[in-house]
Amino acid sequence: MRSYRHRGAMTRDSMGPVVREIGKMGTFLTAAEVDCLVADYEAGAVVNELA
Repeated sequence: MRSYRHRGAMTRDSMGPVVREIGKMGTFLTAAEVDCLVADYEAGAVVNELA
């Protein structure tokens, strides 16, 4: 069921404002790109190098 809340309405909980929307969607990798990342990681690349 979809919510039809006014876009300008503030959403809050007991800790303060709550994020309403995701700002940017992630990038999906192809199977070949995943294989390449795994191979690089297994060869000793650190996570920062893979990012």
